[in-house]
Amino acid sequence: MKGCFAVAVAVLSIALTTGPAQAQVTVYHGQWLCDDRGTVMPLGGIETQLWHRGSPDFMPVEWVGGMDDIGFANPDGTFSLRSGESEDNHFIRMALRDAAGVRLKDWIGINDWSVDLEGSRNNVADRDLGGRLFITEGQSHKCAIWRGLHLAHRDFRDLMGFSPPTGGSGGLLIQADAPGETPLTLDVEVWWPPGYVTGYGGGGDDSLTGHEFGHVIRHGYDGDATHFFGDAAAYLYPRGHTHCMQSGSLGYAFNEGWAEYWAHDYGPAPHCEGRVPDDYEVEGNVAAALADLEARCYNGDRGAMVRVLQSNRGTIHSFQEFQSHVFCPFPLLLAPAPPIAAQPEAVALTPKQRADLARAQVGAIDDRLGRLGRQLNVAERRAAKPLDCNKIPCEAELKRTMLPAVLRTEIALARLAQNSADDGDTAAEQTALDKLPLKQLSDEQMARERADRIKAAKISADGIRDALKAGRAVFGRDTSGQTRRLRSLLLSRMAGFRKAERRATGAPGLILDQGILDRARKVAPIVFPDPEPAPPPWTPIPIPPIPGPGPGLPTSTLSLACPATGKPGVYAITGTLKPPTASAIVEVRVTPPGGSETVQTTKTDGAGAYSTGVSMSKAGIWKLYAHWAGDATIQGDDSMICETTIS
Repeated sequence: MKGCFAVAVAVLSIALTTGPAQAQVTVYHGQWLCDDRGTVMPLGGIETQLWHRGSPDFMPVEWVGGMDDIGFANPDGTFSLRSGESEDNHFIRMALRDAAGVRLKDWIGINDWSVDLEGSRNNVADRDLGGRLFITEGQSHKCAIWRGLHLAHRDFRDLMGFSPPTGGSGGLLIQADAPGETPLTLDVEVWWPPGYVTGYGGGGDDSLTGHEFGHVIRHGYDGDATHFFGDAAAYLYPRGHTHCMQSGSLGYAFNEGWAEYWAHDYGPAPHCEGRVPDDYEVEGNVAAALADLEARCYNGDRGAMVRVLQSNRGTIHSFQEFQSHVFCPFPLLLAPAPPIAAQPEAVALTPKQRADLARAQVGAIDDRLGRLGRQLNVAERRAAKPLDCNKIPCEAELKRTMLPAVLRTEIALARLAQNSADDGDTAAEQTALDKLPLKQLSDEQMARERADRIKAAKISADGIRDALKAGRAVFGRDTSGQTRRLRSLLLSRMAGFRKAERRATGAPGLILDQGILDRARKVAPIVFPDPEPAPPPWTPIPIPPIPGPGPGLPTSTLSLACPATGKPGVYAITGTLKPPTASAIVEVRVTPPGGSETVQTTKTDGAGAYSTGVSMSKAGIWKLYAHWAGDATIQGDDSMICETTIS
């Protein structure tokens, strides 16, 4: 499928035009556009850079070029950058990242997904590059995935006045072409499989990106990555699901229900066939009930709902637990009509189809390696016959001696990209990736990316070293200012790559997760009247309140005690409710190691004390806490989480 793969390449070849040799400040402007299954949208917010090519032009731009200007596209996708005054070939480089740190990269890559446009000289006042359309026929292009999450992130910041949780990354990372059949949010990092749409409603629908962003909020305000992976194992997060599915887990249903609530996408719940509306092991029911709480308790203020999560980290794993922190009338067993009509589910790609995409990407790299290999053969034959320097500066002599080292560097970087791409180019490899535990898959991906960053930086630094060594004799004979400046620049860039090699951070240089040039199809610019409107007011159908506990009621305190360690057996779990309330129903929530939460109920005596026997037979850490819902005279409470290690 032409143009649907991001290929990690060494340096994109740049088509250059020539003009009168009269340098001046040139304004380069154009518009970024994104196609989602036939719907063209503006690609506002993406980072756009203007680079000068540098000289000599047989060397990679990352060795001899530099950036003149940088900015972020306007909401309608337009951009405008200014060159410096020194005449050079210039080109535009874009990346799928915004000023808030929302960025998309390929799962196998090491840099944000980026594309270079063709180059031209700064010898006229104005360079109109026109509209540039990213398109993968019949699919949601990667730009649509990024755009949906960019807008969701922006809307959250507008709502809350601060950024969503980041897990320490400083933004939001989207891993495109990731393993798996459906999109998945690992802690606060979104993994998007190849070929998956951004919404079920056709081109321009981004409800699925909104759903995954809902997970970012939920996971980020629940705990750190360790907490997330523990919950993922306990509640079996990585599995297929539908709005009306009986999940068998309050924790699973709340996690998915929150994401559906945030995306306004939970129909036909709470009217699922064969399910009662207050079955909160059904995620759609959870979403509908959350929408009801928002309408009833906070007059449609979603920010207040976020603050409930934010203020109760690590303690909310069911709708009932969320509800216990919302002091307002309980919702009726009726919810607003779903704001998004039920849509057919997206068809996930099979392991074979995903392997075919990876294999096509490997094939594209193979083609590049073939071209580079042929160029290297010619360059090595020519380098064996050195030229005499008859004209200072000795440009032709430098190219003849140094070009083989440059080409060997590009080949090594392309092979590094190929080694990552071919890890999933068979159905068996894709199936094996699907079976890996989430924590292992995440750890292995991070380790591979770090190793590739180190290797890429080393290859780049070694390439400059080898090129300088090959050109040593020419540098010795040619002491012109131009040649001395080139040598100094190369030494400086080599030092930068060595620094990146030691730290395994930052841009490693030549490997870019670049799209093929024809993916940025040149089209006529488009005028959008309101390309990124604020989200419209969304008010659920009002539901009359019913009497129940509300703000201003006195608070209660619920305690729970459990042994710190022990052998397998049945243990008495005790606690106290203060002020004492007789016959209060207390739920003891028990999560075994690697298992799902269970609930045991008991009642308090006249002094507010309660007890229940809990069988703890499996080795590992058992987590327990107690919950009381409160009544019409006093607010409910949750105990602290108590842990018992069984050995």
